[in-house]
Amino acid sequence: MTSPDLIAFEPGRNCFDVARASRVALLQEGAAYFPVLAEAMERARSSILVVGWAVDGWVDLRKGTDRADPGRGFARFLEDLTVREPRLRVHVLCWDYPIFMADDKDLAPSLSFGLLTGDRVHLRMDAVHPPGASHHQKVVVIDDRIAFAGGLDVTRERWDTSEHRPDDERRVAPDGSLYGPFHDVQLAVSGEAAARLGDMVRERWRRATGEKLEKPGEDSAGEDPWPPSLEPDLREVDVAIARTEPAYDGRKEAREIEALYRDIIAGARRFLYLENQYFTSRSVGDALAERLREGEGSPEILLVQRSDCSGWLESTSMGVLRARLIGQLKELDRHGRFRLYHPATGRGDEGVEVHSKLIIADDTVFTVGSANLSNRSMGLDTECNLAFVAGGRRDVRETLRRYRHGLLADHLHVEPAEIARLEDETGSIAKAVDRLRHHGRSLRPLEWRISEWYDDVRHLADMLDPDRPFDFEALAPSLDDLTGNATEQEPRCGLRRIAALTALTAAALLLWSLWP
Repeated sequence: MTSPDLIAFEPGRNCFDVARASRVALLQEGAAYFPVLAEAMERARSSILVVGWAVDGWVDLRKGTDRADPGRGFARFLEDLTVREPRLRVHVLCWDYPIFMADDKDLAPSLSFGLLTGDRVHLRMDAVHPPGASHHQKVVVIDDRIAFAGGLDVTRERWDTSEHRPDDERRVAPDGSLYGPFHDVQLAVSGEAAARLGDMVRERWRRATGEKLEKPGEDSAGEDPWPPSLEPDLREVDVAIARTEPAYDGRKEAREIEALYRDIIAGARRFLYLENQYFTSRSVGDALAERLREGEGSPEILLVQRSDCSGWLESTSMGVLRARLIGQLKELDRHGRFRLYHPATGRGDEGVEVHSKLIIADDTVFTVGSANLSNRSMGLDTECNLAFVAGGRRDVRETLRRYRHGLLADHLHVEPAEIARLEDETGSIAKAVDRLRHHGRSLRPLEWRISEWYDDVRHLADMLDPDRPFDFEALAPSLDDLTGNATEQEPRCGLRRIAALTALTAAALLLWSLWP
């Protein structure tokens, strides 16, 4: 039998704190999360805390339900709650993103919230971070009694169902166009775990605004804010809260999520199932490489990602780094232990945007949150993950097995029972997935290749995905590398270096513009 204790939570190293959650529930897709969030917020009595990478005041939390109301967006919804409940105070903290990154976000959330809310709904933009960093946590805490954390912000182009239909007319962007299928998950927790997340958010608020928020008082101890429609998956589970926080303004860095990810990878015995938007982290790559060097004794590794990067800049940075990392791992994988897939809709080359950030190891360890498998998420951006282990409990193992089968079933467009049957029959997750893959809506191998431009853009890629605050003094050696080696015998190479130099300079200016 697999050991129930693959990892140990150690506050100060691989987590911030460990607290008991009286209830735990996994919410798969925005269509499941947003209505439940609205239901929980309607039961709030004292406090609603929201932190996000992006927040959109016009998002309808009840889209796709019989209570959908496009004219009653998130900001107006919160205002109506404070009118109905005079004791309620709402605090929303959003990353103060630069204007040129607002194409897929609310252009001016301060304006939308300012127009639609009164003096008990407070929105602040958080720019207290190193240059080039972002605040990437996605957490909501209600009365310190229920909290949600994962990959989903309350913002536009996040809503979708688990069907991921190519032409779902409900998936409408603000300009009226249809956006593509989108996959993500969020975890709900109650009890002391929710209260500790409340402490974390209040500290973020204090750093960003200088204002200290009080914890909810006894007047919030009335109606249970856990939505009656949300059936808990587990009860009475110890949940670890792990963070990434960069060193800034005299504060030491926190790299708890990096340590957590590496511990989970090192502890796995049978398999690692990962979903993530990005895959560029050197630290995570090294941990996976170490396991693959074990040969046939290494765990099976299944990574589900989106197929393409968004735009030229991301392709030149995250795409290049992903290809490099995949190439290194494929070279080590001499026994077929590493699988890389992307979900396809079944319509041509169209894929599903994988935005989730989760790991399940041996059906005994689980983590989900905001942290990508990127360098930035290990040490530069502000992140929050939740994690728990089975600890010998059969109900936790069965729940994690059900979670995993449900995720794979949606990607493969099959019944979870089929995955369970083939997994038991073959003794292998990878073999079960390979048998069930088909040409319609399914998982497909992710194609990758090292670009011939790699040597010319590797500095740009590393600059845009650093694992620590950016050092502008380090720019000069990168420029020397790009400009110092072109020769008259290599005119094409020289032109490529000029192009790469231009891109590198643009990246430096971009990073500079992110200065708080």
